[in-house]
Amino acid sequence: MADPKLPIIGWELGNGSNILVSDKGIRGVVIKNRSKSILIENNTVTVGSGFLMPNFAKTVASKGLAGCEFMGAIPGTIGGGVHENARFRHPDNFGAYLGLSATRESDLYVGQLVDQVTVLLPNNSVTEISNKECNFVYEGFYHYSFAFNDDVIIKVRLKLREDSVENINKRMNAYLRWRNRRRTSIGDTEFLQPTDAFTSARAQQPGEPSAGCVFFNVPNEHNHPTGRLIDLCGLKGKIIGDAQISPKHANYIVNLGHARADDVRKLMDLCKTEVYKKFKTELIAEIQFVGEW
Repeated sequence: MADPKLPIIGWELGNGSNILVSDKGIRGVVIKNRSKSILIENNTVTVGSGFLMPNFAKTVASKGLAGCEFMGAIPGTIGGGVHENARFRHPDNFGAYLGLSATRESDLYVGQLVDQVTVLLPNNSVTEISNKECNFVYEGFYHYSFAFNDDVIIKVRLKLREDSVENINKRMNAYLRWRNRRRTSIGDTEFLQPTDAFTSARAQQPGEPSAGCVFFNVPNEHNHPTGRLIDLCGLKGKIIGDAQISPKHANYIVNLGHARADDVRKLMDLCKTEVYKKFKTELIAEIQFVGEW
């Protein structure tokens, strides 16, 4: 029987990307969002928030609607992508890294495509928010009347553009190859992730299970991405329990087999401590902590 002194909570889950669930679990009800409704009217698409982004990208591509190609390489739902303002490197920056500032300005963002978001509020009322009211930023979307995690995105309306199915699929496949291999070709041009001049390493996508990028790329006086900051602290490959800061990309913490959430969080705390000590930069977690910590 539940202890009446402790609160019972609920948690609405998309596809489980970018979250770290406590080893103690979640005391409450977890609802997995499987909403997959979709309505296409000319260049406007209204889609249920539980629709997986890769599947959505393929669906609209088959209708000759462009703009969502990068979503084909992001493992998450539309609702999660809007909540986090999911992003992908602009193909112009595939073969050259010009620093954090240039990347943040030119990245492809889900928020750039959003026209309207329909949200369920804690009082069970439903409201619609325009793109401007969402106030999309690099770290997600915020609205002055919302507590960031207390609202549920029900559906999203996006404005896309027309293009040939062939062109759209070529871009989508190129973006997927880039995510998986950090090497791809678009048209007659081949792109390869450049070697980092500061670490002499070439970032790759880890193949092991992970919760995705651990920290946001926060602005800093060195114009370094977070993975580079962690790498320059000598932490790449560091292991606690069965969790490891990926040897391939230092902004990922991978599960070597039986990692506990506490192992991951300890590595995150270590990264935050060492990066601040060396660079006076405060890292901000991109993954969300869920459950009893």
